[in-house]
Amino acid sequence: MNIEVVVVNNTDEVQTIYFATKVTLPNGNIYPLLGYLFGPYMVTLEPYESKSGYLSHTIPGNAPLGPYTYHGYVGKPDEGVINEDYFSFKVIPTQAVVVPEGWETRMCPNFND
Repeated sequence: MNIEVVVVNNTDEVQTIYFATKVTLPNGNIYPLLGYLFGPYMVTLEPYESKSGYLSHTIPGNAPLGPYTYHGYVGKPDEGVINEDYFSFKVIPTQAVVVPEGWETRMCPNFND
C-alpha cells in the first residue's frame, strides 16, 4: 500500500510538527495499541509552506480480511494531536506465497526538502 503524505503550514509563522499514523482494524481496534504504525516524524515548515512524501506499507499476510481505516495525525508534544485525516481501504485474499509477519513501513529517502 503506497500513501502520499502532504503537510501544510497555513500560518504566518514557522511551525515544527510531528506526523504519525495508526490503523483501525476490521474489529474496530486501533493498531498498534501503543505507539504508532509510522512516526512520530518531525517536519519543520516555513510560513505557508507545504511538504510531501510517500510511505509504503507491506500488510502482513496474517492481517484480518475486511475494512480498515488509516489515520494520519499531526501534532505537537505540548499540544497533542492538532489535526487528523483518514481514509478507508480493504484487505482482501491474495495469492501471495511469501508474506511478512508484521507491518513493514518504508519512507521515500527525501521528504520533499
